Amino acid sequence: MKAAVVIPARDEAVLIGDCLQAVRAAVRSSRMDCDIFVIDDGSVDDTAAVAAGVLGGAGHVFLRNFANVGAARREGALIALADRHTPEFLAFTDADTVVPGDWLGQLAELFEAGADGVAGTVRLEHSADPSLLHAFQRSYRRGIGTFAHTHIHGANLAVSTASYLAVGGFRPLASGEDVDLWRRLGRAGFRLASPPDLAVTTSARLSGRASGGVAGDLARLSEGIRSVPRNTVRATG
Repeated sequence: MKAAVVIPARDEAVLIGDCLQAVRAAVRSSRMDCDIFVIDDGSVDDTAAVAAGVLGGAGHVFLRNFANVGAARREGALIALADRHTPEFLAFTDADTVVPGDWLGQLAELFEAGADGVAGTVRLEHSADPSLLHAFQRSYRRGIGTFAHTHIHGANLAVSTASYLAVGGFRPLASGEDVDLWRRLGRAGFRLASPPDLAVTTSARLSGRASGGVAGDLARLSEGIRSVPRNTVRATG
């Protein structure tokens, strides 16, 4: 099975190295034929140079200036699908995210079992503020069942090439492009899997590179924590 991993990035020089090292490890572990495509979307730092240095000959870095995460994901998919060896599925993550070593292997198993799209979960890096980590986990668990969950993240998403093309791929949305694609896949009748245990680790920053997303959720949770009286936090924490 052949796959492609697409990673949009903007001003991620500090974090993208860890992201790409983890993706490369996942490729090696899976023993799959897999290309990695980084779309540097208008960075003013050394994102592209760091990415190229980590990837070496194991991936590709493209410079674009969309200032739009949906457009960047879409561009990465288009480039991957233009390859003469078309991948059977496209996997997406973010530059501030670290995937586990068996990430691609798990995705391949789900596609081989008949899935057309796969949405995994996220967890916060261990360095997150304990109060924020607790609040996030408590809120996040509400959307997780025994066999499926309701969370959709571009940081942990994969789609078969056939289903991706059938619904027209990502739309150039400034945010929510991942949820939009997932909904269109569902409306089109494709088989969607959302295993709770397919998790990646993402940064706990409160200001993301695109509006909304996990950073937006964390910012709202952080405001809620600060607005609760200190003695109440101790009583319920």
